[in-house]
Amino acid sequence: MKFLAPLFLLLLSTGLLHAQSVILLEQDSVTQVLEDVDISNEYKEFPLSLFFKNNTDSSISIHWRREFGGNCPLEWDVTAGDQNITYIPTVNESYHPIGMEPGDSNFIVQQIFYPRSVPGCCDIRLIFSLEGDADNPVDTGYFHIEVNAEGCLATSVSEEDAEAFNIYPNPASGFLNIVNGHLIESIEILDLSGKIHDQRVGPAPPQIDISSLPAGVYFCRIRNRPGKLWIKKIILGG
Repeated sequence: MKFLAPLFLLLLSTGLLHAQSVILLEQDSVTQVLEDVDISNEYKEFPLSLFFKNNTDSSISIHWRREFGGNCPLEWDVTAGDQNITYIPTVNESYHPIGMEPGDSNFIVQQIFYPRSVPGCCDIRLIFSLEGDADNPVDTGYFHIEVNAEGCLATSVSEEDAEAFNIYPNPASGFLNIVNGHLIESIEILDLSGKIHDQRVGPAPPQIDISSLPAGVYFCRIRNRPGKLWIKKIILGG
């Protein structure tokens, strides 16, 4: 049996957040690739976790909801858990707010995947908001898992691939500069709710005009030619 250890993408920002963004995921995304794993036991579980903290000077209450990608096998069960409770697979949002004091960190939100003997892959997006303000997300986390699957689109690239292209500045205002855009197959700019504000297919131009976007936190989602995704958090200034 061959087990490929989890690949964790640490896409860290340094506190330069707009006023609405009160939490910051210590990891924006987490990926696990499993090959030749015995999943004959349908109760075999594979957990993935993200960590986040309160970056404000106030006590806050956080709510989350999750959205599944279209690649998740129907046979799979996926259970969500946070500091308060572990939910049944059909529950896709938190019942109870997560209370956080200033500086609280290492709060875990977990997705536990049960493949039920069926190989495949699954993407999940977890959207965080303040209690009572679900329409205004403050952060988003991405989960991806592959279990005995080939050809799945992974939300990760190798460090070597990621270094082949670059996006700067960050924080940004006006334009995003792109290095080695010819290595890029498509590029998207998304807000915290997952809404796409800019989408381009084919090699990326040297610059993308983002001057029309409000200040805030966004994600740049890049697909490179091997068919992998790279997700990077971008902070847009005023």
